[in-house]
Amino acid sequence: MKVKPTITALLLLMFLLPYQTSKPNIGVLKKAPHQDRPELDEVSIISLIANPEKYHKKRVIVIGYLTLYSENCAIYVHKTDCNLGISKNGVWVDMMRDSMYLPEIQKLNNKYALIEGIFDKNFNGHMLMWSGSITNVNRIISWPPDIYPPKKKKATKRKRLHN
Repeated sequence: MKVKPTITALLLLMFLLPYQTSKPNIGVLKKAPHQDRPELDEVSIISLIANPEKYHKKRVIVIGYLTLYSENCAIYVHKTDCNLGISKNGVWVDMMRDSMYLPEIQKLNNKYALIEGIFDKNFNGHMLMWSGSITNVNRIISWPPDIYPPKKKKATKRKRLHN
């Protein structure tokens, strides 16, 4: 017995559609971080380092491992780059000290974060150690965004040892 393709498609939709709509909405980003502002470039730190001329004086969004110290205020490709002092795999984050030490900003210290600002290939931060800088920072958020509720730890039963 041959089934027409339209009937097959309708049957698939009938079974798959309820499954898709019954999933809970857990706050997944529906848009890319820059989708509502087309003048922004969402770019990897690797692309900034490899093509600094392309992004010079442009507003960018980058995601990386963030440190917020007076002589190490930077965003790195990876946590390991920071821990091993590979500053060329990072970009200096030019922030005023007053804002850098705000509690809501400090809670992002030593964590992955998304930063929005203007890339400057010529300003290489403290002692010229980094591969450019992000200035005029106007957004820093935790990455990934806190979209999942914290998991509760399950209570474990301990086995009694009988003597």
